[in-house]
Amino acid sequence: MDSYIAIDLETTGLNPKTEKIIEIGALRILDGAEEARFHRLVNPRRKLSPEITALTGITDQMVENGQGIEEINGDLAKFCGDLPAAVNPRNRVRILRIRRRYDCIYSDRFYQGYPL
Repeated sequence: MDSYIAIDLETTGLNPKTEKIIEIGALRILDGAEEARFHRLVNPRRKLSPEITALTGITDQMVENGQGIEEINGDLAKFCGDLPAAVNPRNRVRILRIRRRYDCIYSDRFYQGYPL
């Protein structure tokens, strides 16, 4: 697989049913080389815990004026196009939730990554 989208997320916690996305990062890899980057801070519409700020380095001030995930979704879908998404296993559930919740156009092909 030489062309794909690598996606990473930061969230307000570990439970994909209750936690919110606060950062989305993605790389578009074409023919094995980085072609473009996507980065957005996401307003979770709630305060971040001190633990999440310590873990991610993301503060309430950094996300308070950002868009919500529903406003960012279209930009991310355009960035991904029809390329398969390679995601960390812990993020796969979150990505699938976004797709279902906001009617995304992302590829149905997901490849789970593993820590080195």
